[in-house]
Amino acid sequence: MRDSQGKIVLIGSEAGIMHRPGNTYSVTKWALTAFAENTRLLVAADGVGVTMVAPGPVDTPFYAAREGGAPGGSILTADTVADAVVWALTQPAGVDVNTIVVRPSGRM
Repeated sequence: MRDSQGKIVLIGSEAGIMHRPGNTYSVTKWALTAFAENTRLLVAADGVGVTMVAPGPVDTPFYAAREGGAPGGSILTADTVADAVVWALTQPAGVDVNTIVVRPSGRM
């Protein structure tokens, strides 16, 4: 990675950005948020980029099986999350996008 000045992308969750009391899933995503920032601090001076993408609810079997579907009724597509990843990876040299939070419109 250092030789190519590549980019690392980690997929987290909005649950690692906003508090979700009593939710172990949220705790693991907070840990991933910390891991992404710690990794960025370790490799930034070598020109390696680190981006964490933290999506809100995504149209997956998890929400399909859940009674009531996604919270708030709004949901992202996998393509929307992929577009955010591609956007981060295609920024010009010298630009390091660290955190992208992608939520459905109107999500609180």
